[in-house]
Amino acid sequence: MRNVDDEIKLEIVGRVGHIVIDRPPHNFTDLKLLRQLADKIDSCRDLKLRSILLSSTGKNFCAGADFSTGGVGSDSPDDAVDEIDPSKKFERDTNAFYYQALRILSCDLPIVCLVQGAAVGAGLGLALAADYRVGTETAKFSAPFVKLGIHPGFGLTYLLPKLIGHVNATDMLLTGRRVGAKEGLTMGLLNKMVDDKQIYKIGLETAQQMADNAPLAVAATKKTLNYQTVKKVQKILIHELAQQVELISTKDAVIGIESSLNRSVPEFIGE
Repeated sequence: MRNVDDEIKLEIVGRVGHIVIDRPPHNFTDLKLLRQLADKIDSCRDLKLRSILLSSTGKNFCAGADFSTGGVGSDSPDDAVDEIDPSKKFERDTNAFYYQALRILSCDLPIVCLVQGAAVGAGLGLALAADYRVGTETAKFSAPFVKLGIHPGFGLTYLLPKLIGHVNATDMLLTGRRVGAKEGLTMGLLNKMVDDKQIYKIGLETAQQMADNAPLAVAATKKTLNYQTVKKVQKILIHELAQQVELISTKDAVIGIESSLNRSVPEFIGE
């Protein structure tokens, strides 16, 4: 099994830091991976880079948290104790996971994200944490939390309406349906849709355009644009986590997660 340090790569292209999530084919995320990603983003600032290009290898950009290994995961030595009350472990791990999400969202370097295939759940949140999204025709977005029997997370109950409007966000969050690239472009989930052979070129050109501008002015402008977003997401994450902790122990959550793993249609009972 590869070390997580090998799964987040950084290539410096002029003044652009190209960060690659390399956990193919689906790039499922967990606490360790997200922390390493946030660390790598911070290192771009330390290296005096001026913008970030974020991409991933494999079929999907990021298909969300890997529920087959326990969701967001943990590297805590207290796991054995938490077996007595699994909800405590879930709360601790998820809270730590969302802290890393806030670190990424708070970055003052502009981030251009390349999306191929699925951006699901936490993967959608990660894409929305970027400032600009370029996708291929295979790109598809979903927040299928209600299909899992749990509450949305990663700040999506704020980030999604802010980006695509209340009507579109309500549609996605309450149906859990997938939105394809063309519809996503119309909604505003994508800034550009391009051929898969052109996605890196177009994304890098955009990141370079941002990097060519006055760095202090770019950072200040991004901070202003995201000032309310970071503050509100920080608050909404607390609410989302509380709702997730409450719902994760319900029978519907067990049914939803098991059905997702088995790729079957869940039959929820409302308990």
